[in-house]
Amino acid sequence: MKNRQAYALVLTGIICMGAIYAVPGQQAFAHEFSGDESASFLALIESIRVELGLVQSNFVSNVTLAEQHAEHAHKHLDEHTIKEISERNKRLGTALPAALEELHDSIGNSTTEQVQADIQEINNLLAETITVRISNEQLSNSTVWALVVANMADAVLEHYGAAYGMETEEGGGGHGHDEEESDNMTETTTTEDNNMTHGTREEAGGSMSMGEGNDAIVNVVHYQTSQGLAARTQVLFNEQVKNMAPANATQAVADLEAGLDHLIQAINNKELFADVEVIVHSEVHPNLQTAFNLQVIPEFPLPMLLIIPAIAGIIAATRFNALRRR
Repeated sequence: MKNRQAYALVLTGIICMGAIYAVPGQQAFAHEFSGDESASFLALIESIRVELGLVQSNFVSNVTLAEQHAEHAHKHLDEHTIKEISERNKRLGTALPAALEELHDSIGNSTTEQVQADIQEINNLLAETITVRISNEQLSNSTVWALVVANMADAVLEHYGAAYGMETEEGGGGHGHDEEESDNMTETTTTEDNNMTHGTREEAGGSMSMGEGNDAIVNVVHYQTSQGLAARTQVLFNEQVKNMAPANATQAVADLEAGLDHLIQAINNKELFADVEVIVHSEVHPNLQTAFNLQVIPEFPLPMLLIIPAIAGIIAATRFNALRRR
């Protein structure tokens, strides 16, 4: 009898703990899609291309911004990614990171023509890397490309949150790879359309800490990246992904197009992070899921994971005691 009471008390305690932690205020992202290495790698390549485009567009008016985007492009290639590339093609595994590093190191002393030539060389290496890293079967797979769009939408959110000063935690990011954190001096940067003070603290490759941030854009580097990624996501969808959708997904595709338009407009208007987050999770991800039948990872909060084995343990213990009495 005492054992049963003890088991009941333990179970009650665990359930209560679950109720305490599973509060309505917790942020739940309902569209964590099943991962795909090819999709993650392709999204990574697209992110590098976006940063390279921002290097070129900023170079004439603001070398400091161009240099920081070059640094971001270089940091996308961590040791794990370089190792993956080298296993397929040792030359590319050496040449690509070297070219990205050279662009960053030399940009302050380069001419516009030299920067353009360097970026073209890197883009050629990126295109070649795709051919050796991703099979033709994967490159023609609609699910892979839909996941690329999903990953890029996540990256838009990550950088837009960073633009508002939200911190990130090291871990799995929108691109599937961790990046080292770098801290530089906070400085004032003048852009063509606005002046703002921004910290160049780069904390990519992690999940957003939703409880922190500012009410205005404080990091122009991340803001430009979020703009570039959103625009590139739309182009990629229109040119590469839309035609892969099933014939019966017309409405979902149309709604997805509208969602991407809304996302770009919201970012260009510098709307609050929470509003942009709603667009991604209510207009982009759900329609991607519907149009391409993407599989969503079921979410089991930690409290539920505690409660389930606790109940199983109580049942097992009760049966064991019953057998002993026999």
